[in-house]
Amino acid sequence: MALEFRIEWEEAPGVRSPVAAATWARLEIHVGGHPVTRFWSERVKGVRTGVYGSVFPLARWMVRNWWHLLDEGIRHPEVLRGARGSQGEGRSWLERHNVLLARDGMAYPDLSIYREDEAVCARWVRDPDDVTTPGRFLGDGAKLLDRAEVQARMTEVVDCVLERSKELEDAEVRELRDDWQAVTASTANEPELCARLAGLGLDPYSEDLTESLEDLLSGDPGLPEFALQDLLAATTTEGLAGDLEVARTLLGSLPGPGSAALAPRADPFDPRPYRAGYERAEIVRRRLGLDPVEPVPDVNAVIERLLGVVATTWLEPAAVSGVEGAVHRNGSCSLSATDRSPQSRRFLLGRALHHWHFVVGGAGPVRLLTRAGDWQQSASRAFAAELLAPAAALSARLGHGDAWDSQVYEALAQEFQVSSRVIVHQIENHRLG
Repeated sequence: MALEFRIEWEEAPGVRSPVAAATWARLEIHVGGHPVTRFWSERVKGVRTGVYGSVFPLARWMVRNWWHLLDEGIRHPEVLRGARGSQGEGRSWLERHNVLLARDGMAYPDLSIYREDEAVCARWVRDPDDVTTPGRFLGDGAKLLDRAEVQARMTEVVDCVLERSKELEDAEVRELRDDWQAVTASTANEPELCARLAGLGLDPYSEDLTESLEDLLSGDPGLPEFALQDLLAATTTEGLAGDLEVARTLLGSLPGPGSAALAPRADPFDPRPYRAGYERAEIVRRRLGLDPVEPVPDVNAVIERLLGVVATTWLEPAAVSGVEGAVHRNGSCSLSATDRSPQSRRFLLGRALHHWHFVVGGAGPVRLLTRAGDWQQSASRAFAAELLAPAAALSARLGHGDAWDSQVYEALAQEFQVSSRVIVHQIENHRLG
């Protein structure tokens, strides 16, 4: 199994809470063979692979956030740095996705679980050396997991916790049992709606959900599954109807399907989207024999050399939207997007190249390019920036102090035919100058 929750029940003398005492255990979490609960204990001055405490808070957190764990992706890449010290919107996302924030006094690791395309990603982060707890978790890592397996392993945890606490007349246990029955019923009766609401960042069981919102996400929304995931990561409850309309228009402007779908390129998964984007751009530039310090004069020619002729359709933007374009690869490549400046066109074509070459195909031949901060969109922006304005090329042109000169930004933007914002981000992200 790629994901394991190993639970060994223990006696809990001195633990006052009946619920905690009944569910006291030695817990090990393993992801892809790696012990996520590998822990340095100050008390024994040694490393162990498991921790001791109640498993009840873990089961309760799983049930409360069930659909988010399985179907909501990243909205802010900074959450990958871990849960300690997080604030704002990233903090609320981590409360739904990070085991550390479920601990309720227990020793749980900094482990996030979230949707990544057709898979579920588990990402864990080591504790800092100066952590104030009597020990710290060791190691970092990430692995893509099968969604059905994650669902099965979490089900096992919830079921065994409920079994251990079944004799207790306790409000917490009754609440967990009722919530679990609701999740089980939803899994059988309305899994698509619950998954889509969670993908939008909403609680499928909230009393605040409106009928109009549920109607928009029920049945067939007019988008393929993975394109819908892209949209949900980029939109809001207020903007959903408008963004759905924009996305449908963009998809309707794509050429019809071609021959059999192509599988996307497989490369090692890096949980840092910016790093993956940079590395993918370097792969493409090397494959095309591009000089690492020279601009790309014609991005269309680069795409044609790599993938053949691409059909593009530029539409008049009807309204402000988080959806920028739709890409299609099914024997041939096409792009439909809202129109923009020549520099922004080049950048969006760079992002489209990322998706054609590394994302679309197989299960998802149609995807959206959006303003979202999830993994694929962030990787595509890093890819386009490094493809069109490589860090090595900028570094070769920057003199002492130039990295803070706005006139230098503008000159580099003109040379590389990108916006000055792309230049600024490249200089900051690569720590140039």
